[in-house]
Amino acid sequence: MKKEIVDELLGNLKNMVNILQSVSDNEEEPKAPVKKKRGRPKKKKEPKVNDEFILDKQNQSRNPVFVHNKFEDMSDLDIDKPNGYDKINDDTPRTKRSRSSYNSVGVKCAECGKKQKINPIFKKDNYVCDRCVGKKFGG
Repeated sequence: MKKEIVDELLGNLKNMVNILQSVSDNEEEPKAPVKKKRGRPKKKKEPKVNDEFILDKQNQSRNPVFVHNKFEDMSDLDIDKPNGYDKINDDTPRTKRSRSSYNSVGVKCAECGKKQKINPIFKKDNYVCDRCVGKKFGG
């Protein structure tokens, strides 16, 4: 009787071992976490094109479709105009120009010493001509 119990226990033990081995074979090893890349995403490289322009497909040209001008039909449309609009008199003569023309002013460039005549709006103590300003700022 003891031999039967021992054989039964050994059989059960072998079954358990087989089950544990099959489970351990199915389990995958834990993967390392994937690190996220920092910074800007890389630009996709576009394929280089030769100097020649090549068309793979030729698109068929479309015939233009002319549409009737819808604004010509709006002449009879009643637009709300302010009160007294029809009483406005536009026949009055235009006013004369009362502003006199400016007299140019002579100034001397602080950098090169060149004398120029300019509009009095631009007159100041430390005047610099356009050429010297361009040299100064890389123009």
